[in-house]
Amino acid sequence: MFAIAAGFTGVTGVADAAGSALPVSVVTASGDDGNVPGNTLDGNLSTRWSDEGDGVWIRYDLGSTVTVGSVSLAWHQGDIRRFTFDVQVSGTGSSWTTVLSGARSSGSSTSLEN
Repeated sequence: MFAIAAGFTGVTGVADAAGSALPVSVVTASGDDGNVPGNTLDGNLSTRWSDEGDGVWIRYDLGSTVTVGSVSLAWHQGDIRRFTFDVQVSGTGSSWTTVLSGARSSGSSTSLEN
């Protein structure tokens, strides 16, 4: 499992170390404002998940323990705003390890960013 802790909006791509897409079995989130978590898996950059406030998160269950080599995110209005986020991983879904803290989007793109 991995989680993105931020007001993430967009589409995610999860890849193994070789760059091959990893399947997501379940996606959940801290909440939504009508833009539901499943929108991040539909491959459509015009749909999104969104939630507001500190501590919002979206979680992807990969179904088994795998090595995640990269995560690709596209941000709603990512060409005019920068976003700060963390990436966390867990083998159990209850204990989380932060593997990327305080990461920032480019602020110049609505396309996928690794």
